[in-house]
Amino acid sequence: MSRRYLQELLAHPGVEEEVTLRSEFGIMAFHGGSLEAYTDHIAVETAACCDASLYVVRQPRNLRWHIPSTRFRPEESSKLRAFCDHVRTVITLHGFRRRHMPHSILLGGHNRTLASVVSQHLRHALPEYVVEDSLEAIPTELRGLKPNNPVNIPTDRGVQIELPPQIRHQHEFWSRPAFSSPRPKHEAKRPAPVRLVDGLANAVRFYRAVPDILGSPG
Repeated sequence: MSRRYLQELLAHPGVEEEVTLRSEFGIMAFHGGSLEAYTDHIAVETAACCDASLYVVRQPRNLRWHIPSTRFRPEESSKLRAFCDHVRTVITLHGFRRRHMPHSILLGGHNRTLASVVSQHLRHALPEYVVEDSLEAIPTELRGLKPNNPVNIPTDRGVQIELPPQIRHQHEFWSRPAFSSPRPKHEAKRPAPVRLVDGLANAVRFYRAVPDILGSPG
């Protein structure tokens, strides 16, 4: 019998698994907490903004266990199974660090139609970042193309977003009051994390609103 990595992780003291089922579009951050810091915060805020379903796994401060995405198998978690059965399309949020790519946001996964939509909205929201949606320009290990990666399990598959530390670690903006308070109307004055969440939420709304125009997710 193969090792059940996700089951082991979820049994570790302090690990949290959260699922909220809303629409058939889902947001995931299963390397959250201490591992790929603040990806879980981004997922929670984005899902709330666009009425998306949510799946998050958070590791406590005393644990930093990187389990490959392909080891997150629905058969090892009833919550992950319920999420995957409920959604048709997903965005998975990850953190990465490359010295030569300090301001790059990488869009992998099999749903290239959605990747194009997300790239347009993020380029508008975050002009100071390089949003890369060409698979050839993304490091092979960050492309998220394996079929058993959770980003590719739902019917219409999804987009794997790799976020650099510069935008994830602006932690003062990830508390609920920062997002509940009035935001500056002038785009340039709004903090990058706020613009990231708004850009992602707007991309999800646009994608869901015009499926016939966008056509196949291939």
